[in-house]
Parts: sequence; structure tokens; C-alpha cells
Amino acid sequence: MSIRQSIEYVLANYADAMAGPFKDSPVAAYLRQDFSEAVRQVTDPSGDYKVEGSAGAGQWARSPWVAIFDPLITDTAQRGYYPVYLVREDFSGVYLSLNQGVTEVRNRYPGAKDAKEALRGRAGDIRARLGNPPEGHSVAPINLRPSSPQNNSAFYEAGNICSAFYDVHSIPVDAQLNADLTAVLKAYSFISDADPDLSSVALEEDEPITGAPFDEDHTRFRKHKMIERNPKVSRLVKSAQGLVCPACGFDFRTAYPGLENPNYIEAHHLIPISQLKGQRVRSDPNTDFAVLCSNCHRMIHRFPEPWDLAGFKKTLVRRC
Repeated sequence: MSIRQSIEYVLANYADAMAGPFKDSPVAAYLRQDFSEAVRQVTDPSGDYKVEGSAGAGQWARSPWVAIFDPLITDTAQRGYYPVYLVREDFSGVYLSLNQGVTEVRNRYPGAKDAKEALRGRAGDIRARLGNPPEGHSVAPINLRPSSPQNNSAFYEAGNICSAFYDVHSIPVDAQLNADLTAVLKAYSFISDADPDLSSVALEEDEPITGAPFDEDHTRFRKHKMIERNPKVSRLVKSAQGLVCPACGFDFRTAYPGLENPNYIEAHHLIPISQLKGQRVRSDPNTDFAVLCSNCHRMIHRFPEPWDLAGFKKTLVRRC
């Protein structure tokens, strides 16, 4: 299935499916699996993004969606910002929207009006950082035809940052749909690089960024640190590799036997920094990371090639 075929299928079949049971619905399964896979094959066949489709949680959503998440920003539709295909409630079309998670905002503000204003404010801030919208997209408001101002679709209208619209009677060919998706993903990456909550990674006083490869582009080093400090990534790495530092041999469980979860070992990203700019970064906890105690982690960042764990370990052993 292609993205065009997926859009056509959902627009043609979702309304009838809503008249029947939600459980075991082939249309709901199609959104979660086939539509999501069609998007994944265009955006991220190697698996660096998380792609998720939803027809609702236990009951039919009036506006189903398929979203693409950068795990450094968010891994859920409830918070953060991300590109998402949003279906109009009357099934007259679909938006590809750079949008925001609305659940967290709705829970934070007591009234719908306040929540929508917060979403609009955030959208305006992100637009200002983005500058011009990606090619094929507009910053005009979107209209998901919500049947109630309390529906999530009404809040997604407020959360829209930029979008492209595909009318049910004139859905573009896949080449255009793929180009639109590629463009919005480039904008997504650009915004995340400029996000003050993500890019202003605090560096320790003795954590210099001088010498190759740091002089070339400090944003690569920030990206490197952002990946290491992502809580989900860190948990996965510790679960996969354990709590023994492979450089110096320090074992947290042996050293601190009274602690149930001595998880203060740290995740160190092994992908060379020179490879980070302009590329998606795989986050395989088994091959792309090492666990290190805080001392070794600090010192490996001073090593000429901080991705070379074996070389660092030899230097460490030679000096001991």
C-alpha cells in the first residue's frame, strides 16, 4: 500500500466502519498497520522515527490519525509536536499537519478556551522559529469539521503549525505526497535543532568542545548529548547492557549492594559526531551505545575519538 492508497481507503471506509463494532475492526487495524507502514517506508525504513496510527482507544475516534514521532522530542501523540495525518470528521479530506499533542495541554488547563489559546501560542512560537513553511505547506488555519468544540479535532485545529490539505476528490499522486512528507520532516528536524528546550544542552565546566570534530559544528555535539540524555534511550541501553562499566570494570550492583536499582550508570552514544548532522540517528541500544560510569563517561568525551571505546579502554589500562 502507498500513502495515496491508504488515504483513499480510510476516507472511503471509515464512516461505515464507525457504524459497527470497534473491536477487531479491519479499518482500525488498517490505520494502525497498513497506513502506518506506508508512511514508515517513505519517512524512515531504517526505524529511526516512531510511526503510529490510531482509530481511537477502545472506541472510534471521530478524526483518526497517523503520526510520526522523533523520540528526542516525543514518543506519544499526547504531548510535544510532530507531523501527523489528520482526517476530517466528515471524511472530505486529510491534512498533513505539523501539529501538537493536545492531551497534555487539555489536562493542564481547566477550560477548553484556555487550552486552545495555549496551543495557538505554542504554534505561533514554533512558526516564528521555522520561518517560511516547508514547500507545499501553508500556515493557514486548518478545518477538521469538528462536530463539537470539545472534540480532539477542534484542539488539533488550534495546535496546527503548518499543513498541506488533500481533498477527497483530488488526492495527489504518491510522488507529491512523498515530497510533502519529506519536506515537513525536514522542517521538523530544523525546529528540533533550534528548540531551546532541546538544543541548549548544559555542558559541564570540564567538558570542552575544542578540537576535532567539535570545532566544525557545535550543533553536532549538542545532538550527541541530547541523544545520550534522552530518558527512554538511557533506560533501553541500561536494560540491554547492564550496570557494569566496560571501560574500568566498575560494577554498581557490587559496589552498592543495598540499593535496589543502582542505575546511575550512563549511556554513551558511539556514533561518530561527524555523522550526526543532516542525518537521522539510529538508536539501537545494543550496538549504538555503551554504558559507562560517570568518571569514564566524562573522560571519554575528552578522548580524541570518543566513539572508540576499545581505544579509550586501552589508554585507560595503560595509564593505570
